[in-house]
Amino acid sequence: MREKKPNWPYPRIDHFPGRFERFSYRTYNWLENRIWPVRPVPFLAIITTATGYQLRNCGLSDLQTNWQIIIKPFIISIGSVYTAVFVLRHFLKYFYFSYKGFLKENPKKPSFLTMLWGALRKTNLVLINSERFVFRIVSEMMDRNDKSTGFLSKIGALTTDKRTEWSINRQKFFLENKNNKKLLEVIETAQFVTSVDDSVEWGVETTEQASQYMKDMITGDGTNRWFDKTMNYAVCANGRGGATGEHSPCDGAELDHLCENFLNIDKQILKSPSKKQQLENAKITEKDKKELKMAEKLEFEVVNGMKEEVERCYDSHMKATDDLHMHSMIFLDFGKGRLKKCGISPDGFVQMAIQLAYYKDQGIFTQTYEPGSVRFYANSRTETLRPVTEASCDFVKSVMDEKSTREIRRKLLKNACEVHVNNCKEIMLGNGVDRHLFILCVIAKGLGYSSPFLDFYASQKWLLSTSNIPNMTNSIDEDSSVDKIMLGGSFGAVAQDGYGICYRFGGNQAILVHVTSYHSSEITNSDRIGAHLKEAFHTLADLFED
Repeated sequence: MREKKPNWPYPRIDHFPGRFERFSYRTYNWLENRIWPVRPVPFLAIITTATGYQLRNCGLSDLQTNWQIIIKPFIISIGSVYTAVFVLRHFLKYFYFSYKGFLKENPKKPSFLTMLWGALRKTNLVLINSERFVFRIVSEMMDRNDKSTGFLSKIGALTTDKRTEWSINRQKFFLENKNNKKLLEVIETAQFVTSVDDSVEWGVETTEQASQYMKDMITGDGTNRWFDKTMNYAVCANGRGGATGEHSPCDGAELDHLCENFLNIDKQILKSPSKKQQLENAKITEKDKKELKMAEKLEFEVVNGMKEEVERCYDSHMKATDDLHMHSMIFLDFGKGRLKKCGISPDGFVQMAIQLAYYKDQGIFTQTYEPGSVRFYANSRTETLRPVTEASCDFVKSVMDEKSTREIRRKLLKNACEVHVNNCKEIMLGNGVDRHLFILCVIAKGLGYSSPFLDFYASQKWLLSTSNIPNMTNSIDEDSSVDKIMLGGSFGAVAQDGYGICYRFGGNQAILVHVTSYHSSEITNSDRIGAHLKEAFHTLADLFED
């Protein structure tokens, strides 16, 4: 009996849009973004109708030439219709979407104004990809014995270089060579880059295994990433996978959204074939050889100076890789469910635990970075949320003070978390300061203007950089199985003597934390602060145990 195919949750597309189609989509989206909530087709239809009405009924006999007969009513129509759209857009902007009072209210007891303004909406937001018969193509590629040798096998290392140096090498080795330019275009127009990492070993049973895996996902081996691409997927020999994301075009939330949808398909939609069926699928028939377009190897031509630059970039990247100290903690003692029962913000809880751990590790407080979303505003991404406040410092000091009681510490923790949540809401409302100061620094430097205040601001190091990866889709029930918990992501510490801490909640049963620092620093140690952080989780949670 033939097995029934699972229901695919996303619309299907059978072809990738060509250059003209992509241009059409960009043009349509450009217009739609400027006239929303009116759609482009009705907008243009109204303009056309208004123009036709004028030509027929408004007596334009004074116009002398044919082009004037069309242009004048057309311009009048555009002006009239867009004026109405402009008024509507500004009404929505300043009288409807400007209301953010719901952020500071209890969601279970909204005010009348919030109930009037708020509404639940359903929208389709999907990553579409057609079903392709790639299994045999990949199998055929893996069976080949045509791996690149010598320095050409490391050519991807050029993308690990500083942007200015890579720009020079890109021009010299690729754009000025006809063959290499064509191959570079193939890479740069591809949807993503995928590598099969036989040497990467998946494991989460120990901290060492998880740490090594997460480090491999960030750095690769110096040859198997093309860091200009937004997504570099890496698949282990046992089928486990991860990705390296390039930060310029998007933030962690977008990458997390993509990963959650991928897990949803892998865990809950598709059914893995049996081993016998997999072996059968891997067989390449004569029909396949005729019909399937197999993978093509990109054969780069050697250019003078290329070998030296590739080897330099590779050696530099491997040195940086060896210096990166990763500590991955899969904390399974409790998750955000227990924290909500305590009546505190889960993100505030972790941030206060980080502050306590850092103080134990370094003996000082330091300015801390956490990205806050400002997606209420067009073309916006993040603003800096500064977790270190007087309230957070008071709490940490109370924990370090042996004379402080549990009641005092619990009260100070709740207050610190509340201050953190309120600051986060202010950031969401656009009331942050760091992005404005950063732009002032850029303008001042561009104009050659010197400001002691801006110079001081720009010189401050972020010794503690943190990020919370949110749950974007709620499509995976991570409480149903430990195997469905996503490890999350990580990033390198911003400062040489600092830490980078990335975390996410694995449902109600786990907190996943990835800490980075550098072996070359004499004052930081990822394993050490990881131990402090684990202890801090229990210290804070125990304050609510009666």
